[in-house]
Amino acid sequence: MIENPNLFGDFNPPLTTLLDPCDIPDMSLEKHDTDLNECDIRVLPYIEKGMRLIDILRKGHLQGVLTYEQIKYSREKMRKCKLIEKKYSIIPFSHDQCVEFQLFMKIEDENLIPRIVYNFARGGRVFKQYAVFEELRSNNLLGSTSCLCHPLFFRDVMEKLDLIDKISEKEIYMRRSFSYEDYIFCQSRFKHFDTETQTLHYPYHVYEEKIKKRLEEEHLIISV
Repeated sequence: MIENPNLFGDFNPPLTTLLDPCDIPDMSLEKHDTDLNECDIRVLPYIEKGMRLIDILRKGHLQGVLTYEQIKYSREKMRKCKLIEKKYSIIPFSHDQCVEFQLFMKIEDENLIPRIVYNFARGGRVFKQYAVFEELRSNNLLGSTSCLCHPLFFRDVMEKLDLIDKISEKEIYMRRSFSYEDYIFCQSRFKHFDTETQTLHYPYHVYEEKIKKRLEEEHLIISV
């Protein structure tokens, strides 16, 4: 879910209303009565980025593989079945004045997670993407919020969350190298999409091993 900033709102909003009752939007994944083929998968990341059809066609690895008409047909098919729709993303400040962070929260009462992520910085001068998902191994629900905001909000956010007893665990990660284009126009990846089963599977165990190896290598370098 995406929430654009209120440009007249508080750039360092309080978090005292996280538990307030509210009308929570449906956060479940929508179902679409269509199958994605190889052409759809190839062009979808570029459509998501807002590229023109002719520019998609000119992409080096697509030249000679897809025709303009194929790309156009894929876009119209996905538009008609409402798999894609045009949305606008607005950053709260100029990109050199923004901080990006990712926040993960575990709440004792999992029924409160949608309410908390929805109310988080709501109405403030903060660009927010939020979701509720399951942990890979435990199947516990987590709330995730990714924000573009003023540095002062990032500075104070953990202290504000410490006052919310219902939040049992929380972790925050700041992105050190920030690019507005990368954040707003980042592309989805469909390398592991199976067109036969229409399922996207990520090899998390492979990612985990790579991360462990990288951490071990860094530890050895520091030790030396």
